[in-house]
Amino acid sequence: MTAHKKTPGDLVIEAGINLLELLTNAPNHRVSRAQAATALNLTAEQLADVVDCVSTLSDSHSGAHAAIACEDGEIALEGNAGLVGTIRLDLGESTVLSHVLGRLNISDDVRERAADALLPLGRLQLEDSTLGSLPVFGRHYQPLHEAISDGVRCRILYRSAREDAASWRTIDPVRISTEADSAHLIAWDIDRDAQRMYRLDRIAQVELTDDSAEPHDIREEAASESVAKSGAVATVILAIDCTPAQLAWTQGLERISLDDGRIELHVPVASETWLFDRILSSGGAAVLASPADMKERLLAYASSLSR
Repeated sequence: MTAHKKTPGDLVIEAGINLLELLTNAPNHRVSRAQAATALNLTAEQLADVVDCVSTLSDSHSGAHAAIACEDGEIALEGNAGLVGTIRLDLGESTVLSHVLGRLNISDDVRERAADALLPLGRLQLEDSTLGSLPVFGRHYQPLHEAISDGVRCRILYRSAREDAASWRTIDPVRISTEADSAHLIAWDIDRDAQRMYRLDRIAQVELTDDSAEPHDIREEAASESVAKSGAVATVILAIDCTPAQLAWTQGLERISLDDGRIELHVPVASETWLFDRILSSGGAAVLASPADMKERLLAYASSLSR
């Protein structure tokens, strides 16, 4: 029996780098032994030596190993330590991260380092404004994003502002959008056969079905329009001398001029707390006129803040 001749070290190093590049770019970071041998122009014995060498590599900073598993005729790269090149988020994930980084009160150098490391190059610009609140993406952004990318029909457990308890909806998810200080899922409600918008932080559970999502005629719609279809509407009166800076949240709402010079707004309410906070922070520039039961809840909310 002829002994196996060890592969030269320089060939192992070059082939090891090429193998990591091959696995980095391969679907699920897996390739067959035959594919790897052909791509790297190696014999089966040389490929085995290369795999053994790469398996001993580790990150000197974290100690993480470039784990390579060989089974069922395939070579698989496990974990991120052996990936060649910077790990990048996809566009949907990057939308969330860029929005969050732009609004957090952190130094510019930390914000830029995070963006350089994770965001797709040339795809997104960080928001420069720290005004407003941070949109709430809830706990189920990732499965929803994957369902949108893969075209999968979902069931979501959702509670609207008017409901006392959450209920299940069957939907075809379309996209995720951010507006002011909230994030929404734009989808087609299968049971109602209509377009709907769901606040991500009100989604309690997500289940992927075995069905594919169907194409629907989705139109551009602001969150206020969607809420107006099924949510409560409050009447807010603006003072004559109010400034735009005090009431940036009222932009886009229909304005009705009153005889005394004040402005009347009809505000769709997805969250009473959201509206209460803005009225209380307006310094008297905005006053809740109706409905009466909401005014009572506003007074109770204001009293609870002063305790």
